[in-house]
Amino acid sequence: MTEPKDFRMSEDWLKIIYSEAWNQYTHEDNLGQSRTNFFLGIQAALIAILTAVSGPIVQIGSIQVGIYEIKFGLLLLGVLALIIGFFSLVIVKNWRAVTKAGQQYLNLRWISIAAIENLAKIERFGLAVLENEWRTFSRQNPGEDYQPFKDIPELEYLRLTSLQKTRSWASMLNVILLLEVIHYFIIVCGVTIIIIAIL
Repeated sequence: MTEPKDFRMSEDWLKIIYSEAWNQYTHEDNLGQSRTNFFLGIQAALIAILTAVSGPIVQIGSIQVGIYEIKFGLLLLGVLALIIGFFSLVIVKNWRAVTKAGQQYLNLRWISIAAIENLAKIERFGLAVLENEWRTFSRQNPGEDYQPFKDIPELEYLRLTSLQKTRSWASMLNVILLLEVIHYFIIVCGVTIIIIAIL
């Protein structure tokens, strides 16, 4: 394996790239929040529609088809539940995909920032390096306070509590999973209602 070459870059370029990397990081984080609001809004609207029309549809009553009596209102409700359930599942799967991609892009920006801090020799006080150190400390010492500069008398009072295991992107993926389960349940309910309506 060949040794990596000593990589050097002008200080001006490092400043420009560092600033741009943080802009891209912030942009991706904001974009993630906007996507979350958009997808949550669609999910809430679909569930609200299903809830709002359930009562009136059930009141439609039954129809006679030959010797069979079909509960037409229930049949319509079951079909609507199936349509909304399947449509919502497609949306949730797309939401998960873009959320994971957004998380990866955010990590890529963070890696760039950490690399620039390393090149600029500011690792000890760099934002990305400090964040990584905080994550590592929190994993290894849950419940303990993180003191990044405890060996510097003027800064030893600075501390943070341990980082939570579940954070913004992971919690959003948990919400997506919960919604996915809810939509599968809606589909199962739809099928059950159709069966009850026909029998």
